[in-house]
Amino acid sequence: MLGTGSEVGKSLVCTALLRLLRHRGILAAPFKAQNMSNNSAVTFEGGEIGRAQYTQARAAGLEPEVAMNPILVKPESDHHSQLVILGQAAGQLKGNRFFARNQELRELAFAAFDDLKSRFGRVIVEGAGSLAEVNLRDKDFINLGLAQAKGIPVLLLADIDRGGVFAQIVGSLEVLSVEDRSRIKGILINRFRGDRELFADGVRWIEERTGLPVLGLLPYVPHLHLPAEDAVALESLDPPMPPSGPSIAVLQFPRISNFTDFEPLGRVAGLKLHFLRYPRDLSPYSMVILPGSKSVLADLAWARELGWDEKILAYHGQGGVLLGVCGGFQMLGQDILDPQAIESEQEEGYGLGLVPILTRFEKPKTLKRRKATVAGVEVEGYEIHQGQSLFLERQRPWLSTEDGPEGWRDGQIWGTYLHGLFDHPRFLSLFLQESIGFHWSPNPGADPIDHLAKALEPHLDMVRIIEILEGD
Repeated sequence: MLGTGSEVGKSLVCTALLRLLRHRGILAAPFKAQNMSNNSAVTFEGGEIGRAQYTQARAAGLEPEVAMNPILVKPESDHHSQLVILGQAAGQLKGNRFFARNQELRELAFAAFDDLKSRFGRVIVEGAGSLAEVNLRDKDFINLGLAQAKGIPVLLLADIDRGGVFAQIVGSLEVLSVEDRSRIKGILINRFRGDRELFADGVRWIEERTGLPVLGLLPYVPHLHLPAEDAVALESLDPPMPPSGPSIAVLQFPRISNFTDFEPLGRVAGLKLHFLRYPRDLSPYSMVILPGSKSVLADLAWARELGWDEKILAYHGQGGVLLGVCGGFQMLGQDILDPQAIESEQEEGYGLGLVPILTRFEKPKTLKRRKATVAGVEVEGYEIHQGQSLFLERQRPWLSTEDGPEGWRDGQIWGTYLHGLFDHPRFLSLFLQESIGFHWSPNPGADPIDHLAKALEPHLDMVRIIEILEGD
């Protein structure tokens, strides 16, 4: 599944296809050679992969594993990123050195694909960005480079909602070589709104102009409640108006990571969820969350430069409820030390001083799933962090895990290293009641992946898509 550009819906359509194949008794594994995202999850092997491939594995009924996303690039600044290979941190990629390891990564990605193919027989591959980035074609092992090397048929996905769908499709195909063009077997058009019959002439024109079948005119599906792949989804949000009633604010750090932790809050009836980039009066909010960060010291400096620190401390002084998760938990603490420049060129900094912890960044990176219990409710989360925190006074935990007490709660301040806790409705209900006095009874609803698959299925030519998958 290759796209005419970024954010055209490749991840979601792959997720739906994997679930629809599963419903038909067809086993297939997800694969993305390289993902660039700070939203990640931990596999059973103790490895880190992109959250999109983690979700796709679940859609396929499979246990997520590092081979499904062998290379993960986690941006730490505009000029360098952390490189994760087969689930483990493997140094940094910096500026013009980005392609220095290209051949090594190509071979590694191809080997991971071969491994999945040998074990599962069928693989649904998600590309990255646009398939028509001709200036990068000789270095490509993620899109058409992979398709050519492994003989993979390609479906081209375009997004009609952003406009210019004819140019997206025809322009993308026009710049490809004859060899690359031959790999394209069909076209999907995503996020269509309105009466399909009104676009019948458009479908015919595309098919006549390209010689390729349109195998799906997929509807725009709102309120999917599936994890976003990366922070691009946040950039499109308009600044929210000050809330009235129960509401939660999440600070939108430039290097925010695992913001998908908080998406379940947005599905709670009667509760508003706002991501805030620029400082404002926080007093209308029932809770303020400091989320994870891929570069804690850099994001802390950004927050201070904008004046967020003063807003947060004032909010705390008024009795406001604060929650810090992972990097946000570290920011609530005291000294933060990074003498080895693991996350930042800044060697040290000072947090908000609200929690008595000292954090030191050191290797190796902590990657593990953990089960936790609070008030008899058991949940599973996962840890992804470099910093190790030392309590400077007696710990006041609010979670119990198999490894011992976890987190911090003192009055209106909560902290934890665990991601994914709010994915569990019973836990979320308990937490909201305990922290802000908000009563919510979760209603068991449809699986959001099933909801997506059901919405797209009538508009997909699954017979032909399966034939293409099987090589017919």
